Amino acid sequence: MSIFVALHHVTHYTYDRPIDLGPQTIRLRPAPHARTPILSYSLKVTPSNHFVNWQQDPQGNWLARFVFPEKAKELKIEVDFTAQMTVINPFDFFIEPYADSFPFAYTADLKTELAPYLATIEPGPLFAKISRRHSTGGAEHGQFSGRPQCEAARPGSLHHPHGTRHPDAGTDAGVGAGSCRDSAWLLIQILRTSVSRRASISAISFSCVPTSIRSRDRARSRTISPICTPGLKSILPGAGWIGFDVTSGMLTGEGHIPVAATPHYRTAAPISGAVGFAEVQFGFEMNVKRIREAPRITKPFSDDAWARLDKLGEQVDPRKAW
Repeated sequence: MSIFVALHHVTHYTYDRPIDLGPQTIRLRPAPHARTPILSYSLKVTPSNHFVNWQQDPQGNWLARFVFPEKAKELKIEVDFTAQMTVINPFDFFIEPYADSFPFAYTADLKTELAPYLATIEPGPLFAKISRRHSTGGAEHGQFSGRPQCEAARPGSLHHPHGTRHPDAGTDAGVGAGSCRDSAWLLIQILRTSVSRRASISAISFSCVPTSIRSRDRARSRTISPICTPGLKSILPGAGWIGFDVTSGMLTGEGHIPVAATPHYRTAAPISGAVGFAEVQFGFEMNVKRIREAPRITKPFSDDAWARLDKLGEQVDPRKAW
C-alpha cells in the first residue's frame, strides 16, 4: 500500500542591507526521471517582485530562473510537494551478457553518448592508490558497487568550507572524513576511472538537496525523517541508469527523489547566482509528514488496536456455535 507524504523545504538568506540580486537558478523541483509519483508541487520565492522562467537543462532537469528588478534584504525559497511512496524494487533490471562482470566496455555508440559522464579529474597520489585497489577485473556488479563506498571514504561531520573536496582530500589519512557529497564525488571518480584501464562506468552526481525520505515504521511512530543525501547513478548496459545512495550504501528506491542529475556537481547546485556584497544570515528548514496511509498487514498493531481486537473477539466467541 502507498504512503502519501508532504515535504516542506525552506532556504532563507537575510542580508544586513538592501543588495542587488543577480539572476538566480533554482534546481529544487523533482526531476522528470524521478520514479516516485509527484502529486503536487509549489515553489514560492521572496522577494515577490520577480520574473521567473522555467526551463530544462541538457540533462532534462527542471530549472527555475528568477530575475529580481529591485534591491532586497532577503532571499527566501520555499518548496512544497506531495509524493506517493509506491514501493519500487531497485533490483528489477537485467544486464546485457557482455556487461555481466568487470571489466566491460561500452559499445561505440553508447560510449559516444556518455562522454560527459566518463570525464575524469587529475588524480592525486592517494586517490590513485584507491583507484588501483578497485581495478581488479572479474567482479560482479553488486560486489564492485559496494566495495568503494565502504572502503574509500567515511562520510562524517567534517565539511570543506569551499565546497566539495577533491577526491584526494576525502581519502587523506589526516582527514579521513567528509560530507556526504564528498563521498559521492569520490565514488563517482572511482567508477569512472578504476574499473580497469580500458573500461569504466559512467556516473553522474545528484545535487546535495532533499533527495531521500526514510520512514520509521513502528507501532507508536508515524514520523518520516527527511535526509539530505547526494547520490549517484551509473549506467549498466541493459539496465539503464541505476541509482545509488552513497551515504547509506544502498540502491535508490521510492524514498529517493532526485531534483537534479548532471555530469558534474557544479551544475547540480540547488541554488546558484550572484548577489551583492553584504553580511548574510543563513536559515534552513525541512520536514516531511504523512498525509495519508492505507492500512498494511505488515505494520504492527498498536496496543490500543490490540485491545479493541481482543474485546471484539470476546464478544464474538460466546455467540459462536461450536
